[in-house]
Amino acid sequence: MCVDQSGSGFVADAGDGAAGAATFAAEACAEDSDDVYIGANLRFKCLETEQYLRVDKEGVCDAAGLSTQPDTQFQVDLGGQPLTDGATIVLRSDAAGEFVHGIPTGGIRIGEDECEGYNGKEWRPWVIEFVGDGNADREAILAQEAQQSFTARVLQEGDVVRLRALNQGLLEVSADGQVSCGSDASSSSDGAAVREFVVRRVGGAVPSKQGRVLRSGAQIALRPVPREPGGGLGFVRYDGDGDEGRLVADGAAASQDIGFTIDAVPVQRVVAPLGAALRAGGGG
Repeated sequence: MCVDQSGSGFVADAGDGAAGAATFAAEACAEDSDDVYIGANLRFKCLETEQYLRVDKEGVCDAAGLSTQPDTQFQVDLGGQPLTDGATIVLRSDAAGEFVHGIPTGGIRIGEDECEGYNGKEWRPWVIEFVGDGNADREAILAQEAQQSFTARVLQEGDVVRLRALNQGLLEVSADGQVSCGSDASSSSDGAAVREFVVRRVGGAVPSKQGRVLRSGAQIALRPVPREPGGGLGFVRYDGDGDEGRLVADGAAASQDIGFTIDAVPVQRVVAPLGAALRAGGGG
């Protein structure tokens, strides 16, 4: 970006003959803070003019702003593609550094080592399904659904979702906080399993409505929706204790092991494992 007497614009490189101020310094808007995180507010100071980059209400951008002006504030956010209802995604536990997948015959696994009878990498994908908006009342949800009946809904922070693995099982939490998917021990434990989760973003504040959009590459946390007011479980987290890791729903909001990176993947990624499962009669 280059700033001259006519305002601001983008140039191809430093050797294209453009003359102007092209060096900026990023400053955190919060006092006594040097941290840059998702949701943080920044200002960009043009070092040659000692003034700040700004965008006015008409969308005009220049570098003639003052630090006291609100139109010099910019918010850090992810630039990945927005995730929509029905999107095919993968989930990677940030604490484990491994992907979470549904086992073909039922159950859940973190990581792809020692998968018996199937390729764990091929079974990474999940389908994320919108259930409701945790930030709106019921009437607002119905109005929004009517408006978006012909388009895929863009998912946002605070939405209630379901996660369906390639084994067609839903991610679920038993009454004692054990996390699984499909037919295994947690499905038969006492109490009905919870299969709906509120999505929260991790890693910084999300103060604006625009900043709530979930994008590929975002770090998220999942919290089971309580069946009764005042009840409920903690955030889903990676538990690395024991011979192999597992997921449990007892994480606190400040825990470092509740984070999952969510990424969109092409729907073609589901063809190979599902085709193999059908040829094998649905087993792994």
